[in-house]
Amino acid sequence: MSRTPDDAGETLVELLVTVAVIAIGFVAVVGAVAAAVDVSTMHRRQAAARAYLRTWAESVERATAVGYATCPGGPTTALNAPANPPAGITPKTPSVSAWTTANGTTGFAACGSVGTDLGLQQVTLAVTADPGLLPAFDETLLVVVRRP
Repeated sequence: MSRTPDDAGETLVELLVTVAVIAIGFVAVVGAVAAAVDVSTMHRRQAAARAYLRTWAESVERATAVGYATCPGGPTTALNAPANPPAGITPKTPSVSAWTTANGTTGFAACGSVGTDLGLQQVTLAVTADPGLLPAFDETLLVVVRRP
């Protein structure tokens, strides 16, 4: 079939190609929006975990200002995680290391294996985000506490 100068309009093939190009563009935009929503949700969860860790660290620092516990008699007091963690965030058991000079070396050692606590402790606070539609992750914060 040939076109005459009086024929106006587009062929069916041209219309199908146009619709296909628009559909591909639409799918790309929808995919980008879905990826942005996932990334935003992940960042929100990480920010909530970090804020919870900072709150926990501040409570540890406030408590140790009045109640420093020397290793190996016991770790720093008030290591309990604050109540009501954000949804999907689970606090882990904190660990305490003390600055010591044991076996001729100076450094942090686990609180139970410390010879002499020199008045400086490193408290490791950690939380984990429960897996859901997004992958799980861990956040850790080190708090250094010294004897007042």
